[in-house]
Amino acid sequence: MDPSCGCDEVTIQFFDTLAVGGRKPSLGYVSASVRRLRSPSIHGPAVLRQLWVELLDQLGAQLLRDRFKRMRQAVLAPQTPARKALCPCGSGKKY
Repeated sequence: MDPSCGCDEVTIQFFDTLAVGGRKPSLGYVSASVRRLRSPSIHGPAVLRQLWVELLDQLGAQLLRDRFKRMRQAVLAPQTPARKALCPCGSGKKY
Protein backbone atom coordinates (compact mmCIF):
# COMPACT_ATOMS: atom_id res chain seq x y z
CA MET A 1 0.00 0.00 0.00
CA ASP A 2 1.15 3.46 -0.85
CA PRO A 3 0.53 5.75 2.17
CA SER A 4 -0.17 8.69 -0.13
CA CYS A 5 -2.91 6.78 -1.96
CA GLY A 6 -6.41 7.71 -0.85
CA CYS A 7 -8.22 4.99 -2.78
CA ASP A 8 -10.52 2.52 -1.12
CA GLU A 9 -10.20 -0.34 -3.59
CA VAL A 10 -9.44 -3.89 -2.58
CA THR A 11 -8.20 -6.50 -5.07
CA ILE A 12 -8.25 -10.23 -4.44
CA GLN A 13 -6.55 -12.71 -6.74
CA PHE A 14 -7.92 -16.24 -7.05
CA PHE A 15 -5.77 -19.33 -7.74
CA ASP A 16 -6.66 -22.83 -8.89
CA THR A 17 -5.57 -24.83 -5.84
CA LEU A 18 -6.66 -28.10 -7.44
CA ALA A 19 -4.21 -27.77 -10.33
CA VAL A 20 -1.61 -30.51 -10.57
CA GLY A 21 2.00 -29.41 -10.35
CA GLY A 22 4.07 -27.03 -8.28
CA ARG A 23 2.83 -23.66 -9.46
CA LYS A 24 -0.86 -22.89 -9.05
CA PRO A 25 -2.28 -20.92 -11.99
CA SER A 26 -4.18 -17.70 -11.39
CA LEU A 27 -7.85 -17.70 -12.31
CA GLY A 28 -7.90 -13.91 -12.36
CA TYR A 29 -8.76 -11.21 -9.89
CA VAL A 30 -11.68 -9.19 -8.56
CA SER A 31 -11.51 -5.52 -7.59
CA ALA A 32 -14.11 -3.57 -5.66
CA SER A 33 -14.48 -0.43 -3.63
CA VAL A 34 -14.56 -1.16 0.09
CA ARG A 35 -17.79 0.85 0.21
CA ARG A 36 -19.40 -1.10 -2.66
CA LEU A 37 -18.19 -4.70 -2.28
CA ARG A 38 -21.32 -6.09 -3.95
CA SER A 39 -20.43 -4.28 -7.22
CA PRO A 40 -17.04 -5.77 -8.15
CA SER A 41 -15.02 -5.49 -11.33
CA ILE A 42 -14.27 -9.03 -12.56
CA HIS A 43 -10.98 -9.70 -14.39
CA GLY A 44 -11.19 -13.31 -15.51
CA PRO A 45 -13.77 -16.03 -16.15
CA ALA A 46 -17.39 -15.77 -15.01
CA VAL A 47 -16.76 -18.22 -12.14
CA LEU A 48 -14.90 -15.41 -10.33
CA ARG A 49 -18.21 -13.64 -9.65
CA GLN A 50 -19.48 -16.77 -7.89
CA LEU A 51 -16.23 -17.09 -5.90
CA TRP A 52 -16.47 -13.42 -4.89
CA VAL A 53 -20.07 -13.81 -3.70
CA GLU A 54 -19.11 -16.93 -1.73
CA LEU A 55 -16.18 -15.08 -0.14
CA LEU A 56 -18.44 -12.22 0.95
CA ASP A 57 -21.09 -14.63 2.23
CA GLN A 58 -18.59 -16.69 4.23
CA LEU A 59 -16.37 -13.92 5.62
CA GLY A 60 -18.82 -11.06 5.55
CA ALA A 61 -18.30 -7.69 3.95
CA GLN A 62 -17.59 -6.06 7.31
CA LEU A 63 -14.61 -8.35 7.94
CA LEU A 64 -13.06 -7.30 4.63
CA ARG A 65 -13.68 -3.64 5.46
CA ASP A 66 -12.08 -4.08 8.91
CA ARG A 67 -9.01 -5.80 7.44
CA PHE A 68 -8.62 -3.04 4.85
CA LYS A 69 -8.87 -0.42 7.60
CA ARG A 70 -6.20 -2.18 9.72
CA MET A 71 -3.88 -2.50 6.71
CA ARG A 72 -4.26 1.21 5.96
CA GLN A 73 -3.59 2.09 9.61
CA ALA A 74 -0.45 -0.09 9.60
CA VAL A 75 0.85 1.69 6.51
CA LEU A 76 0.08 5.13 7.90
CA ALA A 77 1.55 4.29 11.34
CA PRO A 78 4.78 5.99 12.41
CA GLN A 79 7.92 4.26 11.16
CA THR A 80 9.62 4.12 14.57
CA PRO A 81 7.39 2.39 17.12
CA ALA A 82 7.38 3.41 20.73
CA ARG A 83 8.85 1.04 23.25
CA LYS A 84 6.46 -1.87 23.94
CA ALA A 85 3.92 -0.39 21.53
CA LEU A 86 1.27 -2.69 20.14
CA CYS A 87 1.69 -3.86 16.57
CA PRO A 88 -0.44 -1.69 14.24
CA CYS A 89 -1.73 -4.79 12.41
CA GLY A 90 -4.14 -5.47 15.27
CA SER A 91 -2.57 -8.77 16.38
CA GLY A 92 -2.12 -7.54 19.95
CA LYS A 93 1.58 -8.39 19.99
CA LYS A 94 4.17 -5.91 21.18
CA TYR A 95 7.32 -4.89 19.37
